[in-house]
Amino acid sequence: MAHLTTLEELRDIIVTLASIEAFNTPFVSFYLNLEHGDNKAREMIDKRADLLRQILDGSDLDDFEDSIAAIKCYIDEELLPESKGLAFFARSSFEREFYMPLQFAVPLPNRLRVYPTPNIYHLVELKDTYERYLVMIATTDWVRILEVNLGAATIQAWSKHPPLSDRVGWEWSQTQYKLYRLQRAK
Repeated sequence: MAHLTTLEELRDIIVTLASIEAFNTPFVSFYLNLEHGDNKAREMIDKRADLLRQILDGSDLDDFEDSIAAIKCYIDEELLPESKGLAFFARSSFEREFYMPLQFAVPLPNRLRVYPTPNIYHLVELKDTYERYLVMIATTDWVRILEVNLGAATIQAWSKHPPLSDRVGWEWSQTQYKLYRLQRAK
């Protein structure tokens, strides 16, 4: 099942992709900005793939076509509506088959590259740009903590506090509470 890629997963994925051996078969590295919708994505794939078809031939062209078909199928069937960026790494040659789709909550540049090894530059750039951080929103009645991981809020924690007068016995002494009320009255 498809999900948005987290920072922790991205680190492992970069190591995996960087360790893939080079072969004489084309390895397709595809990055896609999904902010403008699926139709724009398909246009970009077709436009860039047409250029690459002019320089590939024989089994390399067949492998490339299989990879492009896998990417299009993934976009049609697995793309999450909240995805703003897609990276897809594919090698469709016999005995060297490899497919790795990654969806992100942040946009990626539109790129389609064919090389004997994966192009991981934009993944490394993404990891360096979007570090994980926490956001805390607090009111007098509640606190909300969000973990933002590669642009997506991944964990949400809520905490509701009882009214101050209900906490007096177990949290504040009676003297502290009276002092607090006097200071608030000023």
